Amino acid sequence: MATDLVLAARNQDWEKMLELSKKGASVDAEVSDGYNFGGYTRNALKYAVHDADAKVVDELIKAGIENKVDQRIKKGDKGDKNKLMEEEAKKWLNTQDNSGTGLLPISYAVFRGDADIFNVLVKHGADPKKNNRLLCNTARRCRYEGANVKEIARILIEKHGFDVHTCHDTFGDTPLHEAAVYGCDQDFMQVLTSKGAKVNAYNKSAQSPLHKAAGMGSAVAVTALIELGAELEKADNSSPIGFTPLQLAEGKQFEYVAQLLRDAIKEKKSGKQVAGAPKSTTTAGAQATVPGAEKTTSIAARKLALFDWP
Repeated sequence: MATDLVLAARNQDWEKMLELSKKGASVDAEVSDGYNFGGYTRNALKYAVHDADAKVVDELIKAGIENKVDQRIKKGDKGDKNKLMEEEAKKWLNTQDNSGTGLLPISYAVFRGDADIFNVLVKHGADPKKNNRLLCNTARRCRYEGANVKEIARILIEKHGFDVHTCHDTFGDTPLHEAAVYGCDQDFMQVLTSKGAKVNAYNKSAQSPLHKAAGMGSAVAVTALIELGAELEKADNSSPIGFTPLQLAEGKQFEYVAQLLRDAIKEKKSGKQVAGAPKSTTTAGAQATVPGAEKTTSIAARKLALFDWP
């Protein structure tokens, strides 16, 4: 019955999954997700968080916790039932999977950009700080989940105390660096800057978010950072000679981005207010409409978002 439950979840048959869970089927059974190599498996909760709605996730968690506690009581555990339920919830909802990067159920909610499911998991005992990179991970979905993942970023900062100044990595990047790499728009970046993130923060290679955005060829992120007051001409120390954001864009032949930077530098030197790209170059979905301007970035960012997810 446990295998039937997880297979129902994999097939997105939520009614059957919940029916089996309420009959006492174990929620711990795992099956291959069919997409990953290396023996990566998922349990019903991971499938539900990834594909179901918040109500289904809530019901599955409640039934799963009841089942786990009932099993403990049957084995002779005489502890207070409410405390047992709390213990089981925290253990279950904060267990990493075997994906190689140790994803938590809440990681899937961030990847999906679903604030409602995120809040359901937290309500039942999931601890966002079990993965201190969650705030940076929201940036990896900003181009695909938009306002939804922006809300999760806000919750992480305001309610869970996530630090806007670090990604806890070996490169010294900040969440704003990550937002630049993945082509986030100004709305997303302002969630970070409004909470104290520095537009001109530098990592261990002396690269600012603008260096990252220029190197990825993201017109959207470059425009946002220019309008937020990014330093335009500082060289990094990634090589003996160092590169400015403009040189990085030119070196990778991101001509549209390079022209944005040239125009911004020219305006700054002339004393005019730097305005960034014309409004016609972006859409509400934070994609450039200039032919080819974002194509390279979209491919690169999507590959990073899908396959580099701690």
